[in-house]
Amino acid sequence: MADEKAYGDEASASGLINPGYGSERGVTSGDFSEVYDKDSLRSFYEDAGVMGPDTGSEEDVFFSDVFFAAASDDFNTGKVGVEYVTTLGTFQKTRVRAMARAMRL
Repeated sequence: MADEKAYGDEASASGLINPGYGSERGVTSGDFSEVYDKDSLRSFYEDAGVMGPDTGSEEDVFFSDVFFAAASDDFNTGKVGVEYVTTLGTFQKTRVRAMARAMRL
């Protein structure tokens, strides 16, 4: 409210009333369709405060496994033309499925 200048990146009224998934961490709807390589996606998660630095832990192995599964899915469905990149949306879907499978064991 203190700055009256419009920069073009303001949220719409509906976005303020019903913010999208991840908005509390600065994730926008456009981030879900952006293409990331493994290092960029890892940095994205670190910057959002979801993960710490890569230390070779089980969490890091899980991240790598999910990344390559998501990248393979995006590549095989024609969403991306390079095998080792994925979208945040596909990564999130693959990550949630993997976590659900692990919880059933």
